[in-house]
This record gives sequence, structure tokens and C-alpha cells, in this order.
Amino acid sequence: MALLAAALVLSWSPAEVLGGTGAAILQVEPLIPDTLRPDTIRPDTLGPETLLPDTLPPDPIPGDTLEPTDAQPDTLRQVLPRNLPAFPGGAPPRSEAGVWVWDRSDLLGSEALTLHDLLTLVPGLIPLRGGDYGTPVAVTTAGFGPGQVRLFLDGIEDPPKEGGVVDLSQVGLAGVDEVRVERRPGELRIHLTTLQLTEGRPYTHLDVGTGDLRTNLFRATFVHPSILGGTFLVGLDRLDTQGDGPDNEGASFGTRLRYTHFQGDRGGIAVDYRGRTARRPVGVYSPQEVNRSDWTVQGRWLLQENIVGEAFLATSRVEAGGEAAPASDTLLPLGVRREAGVRLAGEVGPGWVRAGAGIRSGEGWPSSVLEVEGGANRDGLGGFSAAWDREGWKNGDSGHSLSARAWTEPRRGISLFGDVQDLRRGIPFLVPRPLPDEENGLENEDDPNDDPGTTEPTEAPSLRFTERSGLRVGARAEWRGVDLSLAYLLTEGDSLAPMGLPFDREGFTMPAGRRSGVEVAGRLPLDRVLDGLHLRGHAQFWDPGAWRYFPDRSWLGALSWRHQGYGSNLEIWTDVGARGRDSMLIPLQAEGTEGFFEAPFAQSWFARLQVRVITVRVFVQWENFTVRDDNLEFPGRPQPRTRALYGIRWTMWN
Repeated sequence: MALLAAALVLSWSPAEVLGGTGAAILQVEPLIPDTLRPDTIRPDTLGPETLLPDTLPPDPIPGDTLEPTDAQPDTLRQVLPRNLPAFPGGAPPRSEAGVWVWDRSDLLGSEALTLHDLLTLVPGLIPLRGGDYGTPVAVTTAGFGPGQVRLFLDGIEDPPKEGGVVDLSQVGLAGVDEVRVERRPGELRIHLTTLQLTEGRPYTHLDVGTGDLRTNLFRATFVHPSILGGTFLVGLDRLDTQGDGPDNEGASFGTRLRYTHFQGDRGGIAVDYRGRTARRPVGVYSPQEVNRSDWTVQGRWLLQENIVGEAFLATSRVEAGGEAAPASDTLLPLGVRREAGVRLAGEVGPGWVRAGAGIRSGEGWPSSVLEVEGGANRDGLGGFSAAWDREGWKNGDSGHSLSARAWTEPRRGISLFGDVQDLRRGIPFLVPRPLPDEENGLENEDDPNDDPGTTEPTEAPSLRFTERSGLRVGARAEWRGVDLSLAYLLTEGDSLAPMGLPFDREGFTMPAGRRSGVEVAGRLPLDRVLDGLHLRGHAQFWDPGAWRYFPDRSWLGALSWRHQGYGSNLEIWTDVGARGRDSMLIPLQAEGTEGFFEAPFAQSWFARLQVRVITVRVFVQWENFTVRDDNLEFPGRPQPRTRALYGIRWTMWN
């Protein structure tokens, strides 16, 4: 049977099954007989016992032990920006309210290198410069003097130490986030705010520049957002020059350190140190080098929603630096000025109120202060504010201030405003050190063996008060980019004291009186000529009068262009303009006469170019390019005939 089956298989042909077509398609090769012998395929020699069991545990990859809420996008710890709570309320930053504000972006885009440069952008503010960089500097408007020009850092007043006002050469911009100027009819208040973090990354900013007259600028700010439970700020600031000659060589430089420790998310405590040095021309001012140091401890908390409370302690000291002779110390104040105080601010709906009280120690300035301010802002209508303060002195006398202002929102492009103030201020004065003995030097007040007759203390000036009242009313019109404001000004006072700084320490107190004037400010767009091009300026015109530091006219005007491109990654600023004033009296006796020195007409033409690419800014600026050689405020202390500066401003998040 097997042979029969094999014969049938071998006799089968696919061609017969598929027919002719199949025969044409299939070409069957003859089968090759299998060459493998049946016994060449050996059975599996591995027995069941040779297979080892799996030594890995049943679930070698453990399950995910992280909860879903613990998952993080990366390995870096996220840090949120933290700042002390801001005080609510306050008049809005608009010229109608008498308030001008420069935030961080404005400061970076400004042509100002110093604080007093920035202040001259406010209508009517006049710089009083004792020379080039490093020399004493002050500002005034409407003849304001000691007790009427005040400086605040984070709401705490900087006490004047070398005279009746703060020397602005001793105030740097490193670590400053905002400058707010409140120009009232009777006084000028300058508020500086410490850098506020907007991101949880370390922040660095550098200003580096150099130029003519061997002028050099270096300003650096670094803030770490999370260190030892708080934030840490370091600021370095230096501006120096050789000037037109040895009589104009000077420098101002300083350091700032600030650590803020936070208690939860409602507040914290900040410890702030500022050290500043002014190096003045040899033989012009004595002492030639002055060091100022300020310490502040400030605690601020969000007590309830929209209610913030604060307590602070501040001290200030100045000393002669370098190799100052003992006699130079007599020109610096004796002792430390301290202040401890509390402040409270709240906001409910459109209304707000602020109050503060403080006690002070140290001769030559008030022993106590009390302030209350409140107001309301309503969108579409406008707002108002009123303020009252009282200062007490050790002799039992007191000063006060009462002010009010109101403004409207634009209706058909026109807004109205008014501002009034009446004040009586004690004049902060210099309390000199004891006169040096020619043989034994300064008297040691702590040594009981000292002969009381060895030296006689320098007589301190008696406490004096000044009274001032003022008024400002006007209107502002805005239409298709055109911005124009016009105001009537009135000021009245009883006396005009010198600033008390080294440039007029020997000055005279002059009588005041009553003066009136007009202020105009505006902006005219020229977009039809070039997109971003515009004219800007401001000026004051007063009736003639013989007041110290009070020119009849002052002005600033410029042709400016600002352009943005490439998705705001490129920005360009250019300015060409002039600032100036009429001649003005200085409370110093003119040489060879019995009258007062008169500072001549002054005008400086300036130009500036700044280009920003991402976060790097390159700037070039030129002051007094018409080479005017008689721009000065004090005899023998001219400003540079001309100077060009160039440098970079670089912001880094690293």
C-alpha cells in the first residue's frame, strides 16, 4: 500500500489540475531528495531540571512613589518674588496733582546720570551746584530753602547733616526703583523707593560710562531673591571727574547693603546700611572729604486687607574722611541724628488715609513729628487730597503745614487742577563741633581733667522759623497727542535763609515778600514727519523780584525721538535741546561790593542717543555742546565748558 501511495503522489502533475495556462505559469523543478538523515535532528538535550528558575522578583520596577502634586517641571526650586507690602493710597502720578514719577523703566530711559540731573526735568526746579561732580548739590523751586526741600527713602526722611538741606551729592541711585517728586506750593518732597523684585531670579544691573575730563561712571545693583529666608541687595555707586582743572576735581561714591527677612507672606523686617563719600576739590571746601553713613531698621506688615502698618528706627552720621586736619571737624555737625516712628495706611474703595508719628534726637532738627494725609481718587471724575503735619522743637516751639489739592479727569480733553499750602517750618541748622585748641587739638569732653577754658565751643545758630504760603491753579488740554498745561502760580513768604551747605554757609538771610508767575508745559507730536518724533518742554515766568535762588525765568525744551522695533527688542531714544534760566541772586556778598553776588544767565545745549537691544543699552550724551563758559551758580565754581560721555546700561537676570 505504501508503494501504491508513493506512485500516486509522484504521478500527480499541477499542469493537469490548472490546465494549459497553469502549465505555462508554473515551471516545476524536480524535487531534490532530502539529504538529512532522520537521526541527524537530535532531541532536546536540556532536561526540565536544567532550566533555572527566574531569580528576579516578580515586580523588579517599583511603582511611582511620587504623589501627583509633587511632580515638578524641572529640578530648579521655584522662587516667587517677595517685597515688603506697599503703602496704599497717595495722589496719582500726574502733573495736575503736582506729582512726577520715574519708575525703573523711566530711569533706564532717562538721560539723567544723577538724582539732581533727574530733578531738573520737573518744571521750575533749579539746580544749585557747588562745582562739578563730588561738590555739594541742592535743588530749589520758587526760592524754597531749609525745611522746605526734603528727601525720603522708603517713607523715612533723610536728615540734613551739613546744613539745612540734604547734600544730593551724598545720594546715589544704586538700588533705587522709583523716584517720586511732590512739588507743593510751599515745599518740595523727593521720595525714593528701594528696588522691588518682579521675578524670582537674581537681578543685576550695571551702568558703566566714561568720557571727557576723565569722567567715569560706575553703578551696580545686585539682588538675590532668596537667601537666609529673605532677599539681599548690594549697591555700588561711583561718579568722578578731574574737571577743567584741579579746582574742579571731585568724586562721589558709596555702598548700600540691604537684607529683608520675611515673616510669612504678610510682611517682614529690612535692615539697610548706606555709606557715602564726597571727595571735594582741595582748598575749595573744608573738609575735603566727607563720609556719611545711615542705618535703618524697618518693619512693615499687611495688618488686614488694604491696611499696612510700619515701625522704623533710623540713624545718620557724618565724619571727616581721608587725612582731614582736626580743624576741619569744626565744619561738620556734632553727634548722631536718630528717629523712631510708626506709620499706618489704609484704603477703602476710592478713599485712602495715611498717618505717622515719630520722635527724634540730635540737635538742629525737630524733636517730634506728626503727619496725617488723606484723599480719594475716582475714575472718570478726579480726586483730591489734604495733608496736615506738625513738628516740635526742644525749646517748645513748633512748626506746621496744611495743604490741599484737587484735580479732575479729562472731559473732552480738558482737566482742571488746584493746589494750596500754608506752612511754618523750623530751619534745620548745623551744630558745629568744638573749636580746636592750637596746641592740644580738640577738647576731650569725656576727660574730667580737661581745662574748661582750653577751648570755647563754637556758638550754634539760634533756632529760626520761616513761613510760606502758595497757590497753583490751572488747566490741562489733551487732543490727538497734543498735551498742553497752563497754571497760575503765587507764593508769599517772610524770609529766605541760605541752604547752609558749604557753598553758602556764610550766606545771609534775605527778606521775601510776594511773587506771582505762570507755568506752561507741553508736548507736540510730529508723527507726520517721523513716527515717534515730538517736541517737549516746560517753562516758568515770574514777575521781577530780588529773591535768592529765584530766577525770573527758567526753561527746558527738546526735540525728541523714540522708536521701537523688532517686537520691542530694539528701542532708540534721541534728544537735542536746551535748559537754562535767567540770572539770579546768591546770598553771598559780591567781591569788592556791598551787594549780593548775581549768578549770570545760564544755558546749556545737550544731545543724547541711547539704543537698547534686548536688555543692553548703549548711550552717548553731550552736555553744553555750544561751549558756554559762564554757566555757574556760585562765584568761582563754573560748570564744565563741554563734556561728552558714553557707556552701557545692562540688565541681567542670572
